[in-house]
Amino acid sequence: MVLPAWDKIAIDEKAEKAVSDAIALSREQVLVRLKQGPPYTWDNFVRVLDEADDRVMSAFSPLEHLMSVAKVPDEESVKKQSEVLEHAVSQLSAYGSEMAQNEQIYEAYKAISESPEFAKLSEPKRTSVKNTLRDLRLSGAGLSSEKKKELEAISLRATLLGQKFESNISTSERAWKKCVTDDTTLSGIPEDVVRSMKEAARSEKECKGALVTLEEGTVTAVLSFADSRELRHDVLRAYNTRASDIGPGGKRYDNAQIIQEILALRHREAILLGFKNYAELSLAPKMARSTDEVTAFLHSFAVKAKPAAKEEFARVSLFAKETDGISKLEAWDVSYYHRRLKEATFSFTEEEVRGYFPLEKVLSGLWNVTGKLYGVTVAERTDMPVWHKDVRFFEISRDGQVVGALYLDLFGRAGTKRGGAWMDVMSLRSKMPDGTIRLPVGLIVANLKNPPEGELALLTMRDVETLFHEFGHNLQHILTRMDVPGVSGPHGVPWDGIEFPSQFMENFVLNREVMDMISGHYKTGKVLPDELFGKLLASEKFGAATFLDRQLMQSLYDFRLHLEYVPGKQAPTLTLFHDIASDLLPYGIPSWSRWSNGFGHIFAGGYAAGYYSYLWADTLAVDGYAAFVKADGTIDWSIGKRFEDEILSRGGSRPFMDDFIAFRGRTPDVGPLFQKYGLTK
Repeated sequence: MVLPAWDKIAIDEKAEKAVSDAIALSREQVLVRLKQGPPYTWDNFVRVLDEADDRVMSAFSPLEHLMSVAKVPDEESVKKQSEVLEHAVSQLSAYGSEMAQNEQIYEAYKAISESPEFAKLSEPKRTSVKNTLRDLRLSGAGLSSEKKKELEAISLRATLLGQKFESNISTSERAWKKCVTDDTTLSGIPEDVVRSMKEAARSEKECKGALVTLEEGTVTAVLSFADSRELRHDVLRAYNTRASDIGPGGKRYDNAQIIQEILALRHREAILLGFKNYAELSLAPKMARSTDEVTAFLHSFAVKAKPAAKEEFARVSLFAKETDGISKLEAWDVSYYHRRLKEATFSFTEEEVRGYFPLEKVLSGLWNVTGKLYGVTVAERTDMPVWHKDVRFFEISRDGQVVGALYLDLFGRAGTKRGGAWMDVMSLRSKMPDGTIRLPVGLIVANLKNPPEGELALLTMRDVETLFHEFGHNLQHILTRMDVPGVSGPHGVPWDGIEFPSQFMENFVLNREVMDMISGHYKTGKVLPDELFGKLLASEKFGAATFLDRQLMQSLYDFRLHLEYVPGKQAPTLTLFHDIASDLLPYGIPSWSRWSNGFGHIFAGGYAAGYYSYLWADTLAVDGYAAFVKADGTIDWSIGKRFEDEILSRGGSRPFMDDFIAFRGRTPDVGPLFQKYGLTK
């Protein structure tokens, strides 16, 4: 297992040169092989290209990762780091376009696919070749040299714009801070969050109270718990105007024109490749077969979710009026009163529940669940280099043999770490030239609240679900049996199926058997009591329609934006967002909202015209989980082997719908998902 020397890697000119050298060596290796000419086979050609790609990504991936988790907080250093990464991205993009549009490479893959030996290759190898041919066509192989150059320029420009989009968001976030000197303004916010705010204030010479920032955990805490309506308003306005003309930092961080240019580039790319629009192009490698199918899928949910969300909003509005005299519920009130009504209805608080989920207990329970499902053990090692003192390293073994490894970077670091939670691939399982197997290594990054020194990290239910979710992604990566890089782990899995294993794992959290493994009160060690567990189950559907409405809003906005784009005209980005949000969300959207300017998933995160994938995959996940639940509600752990055999181990080696059918015995049923959200089929 080869791991990056994190303690020796920095985002500097030396790292940039390492990327340049790797690209130069890989380019030379590929060109030498092409000069030798046919015959082309898997061993003498595909393996050469795989090795070249691996060399380049091994040099670049740590650099890109560090930019997300270990920025230097001052603006000048961030600028230098961004320049280094931008240069590396430019070189990588140029190299990628050169390889993807090389006619000789395309013809070589065609020759392999048409050769008599092709049928003798293993299914993973055949699938990898077919996928590569498809991707080469989608990258412009077969186009004229003039169109290839245009496509290459589009790819590079779009990549750089995505980087700038993310940078504008994080820089704009850092530009907003609110110093609160009156403790009554902080009323209702959990004590540990307030302590963190006061600790942050001590680093600000001019703030003598508590510092409220746009760090994700702080935003969530304020909107859900702050009794101060004014504070909730200020935080939501700052957060939902990030990287906009009226947001923190002003116009210099405005993403509006970046969005326009990204959309124009994507549409032009689609036209060059023979598609009507980018939505069509996006679906080419996905499970969904047409834009009509995706649109119908989303509207089938909207028909049920919209009236249910209105009923939920009416109940929350009535509660706010009766308790606090609020005559009109605004966007900054919804999370706060939703949380209070939920607590009043089911007689428990989120803080009460948090006490039962110390991080270490949740992790040990998660490892236990994984062991019962797949027969693996997870053990920590403390002798491995990491990029920050909070990062931990774990080995995953089966029958005494290490099968993979995992980094955990779970706590937020304001100003130096991107918000949100995600997984990433550090190395794929693959067969090396000497015949040995390189083991897969993954990572989980989150932004949990870092507890004060000497105190335990206590997780919310959402935090627990997030850990299960991201570990589900890693299980697909680590438990793969595919040695072919193109279909190993998540590689080759269609984008609208990629969230299946992760969302599937979330469903285990609220099972009584699993709850006994992951809960243990930080003071007494006792598991979550039956009474509180019953309240959690009863509250599971509370607000589900509102959550679904938000998912639909984001999915429809993304898909329609790319489907309906008209070249030569300004895309109605804000108008479309407000129209869809106003139609679906019963509480409406403030006129000042520029939420879409911070929609990194679709403008910088790979989900363009694919955000619907979350709901698509959730349909698979809930239906798949239903196979594990026995009539008495307990888990049939033996089903885990079949799930591993037919889903996790397969990677992208066969059509993903075939994987699901092989596991479930039929095509997916949306019924269980409607039940999950409290909707009738």
